[in-house]
Amino acid sequence: MAKGLKNYIRKLEAVQEVNKLYPKRAAVIALKFVKDRFRQENWIGDRTEPWKPRIFPQNRRNTLTGKGGGSLRRSYRITRSTPQLAVIGTDKVYAPAHNEGMRIPVTEKMRKLFWAKHIDAKERSQIKEAQFWLNMATSKKGYIDIPRRKHIGESQYMVRQIERQVLADYNKALKSWKIISKQG
Repeated sequence: MAKGLKNYIRKLEAVQEVNKLYPKRAAVIALKFVKDRFRQENWIGDRTEPWKPRIFPQNRRNTLTGKGGGSLRRSYRITRSTPQLAVIGTDKVYAPAHNEGMRIPVTEKMRKLFWAKHIDAKERSQIKEAQFWLNMATSKKGYIDIPRRKHIGESQYMVRQIERQVLADYNKALKSWKIISKQG
């Protein structure tokens, strides 16, 4: 009987250890999920929502997904972790604009930038890109719409991934200590 009680106590300790690690493990899974959204260029909630295609897909210097850019993707990390809670986030101020979409008013300073980009693209013989920047510089529309490219938020898919991992961790903890019982 004493061996059975010791094994039971060991199982409880193993389960308590899983409880301590749970927030950190969940944050790691959530972080991987967020970074996968950038690689796959979609959002997976209760259904898959592909991102709106980029205007110039050949442009590799892109803050969201480009190989030369990707600063937003790389900026996500676990910002706080305690035994009860783990939080992931970024320090980039433009993250919410990309995650939820935004309408930005066009200023004179921006129009000057558009003209400079038009001239630069024209010198590089990028006709389609030059035309785009010319249209931006001469547009009467007073705003730019940043399309929604959701990459962080509540997702049923991510919750299921976390649940599966936690259940696997609990099962592993419970199986690691066999209960020895007398049958008789």
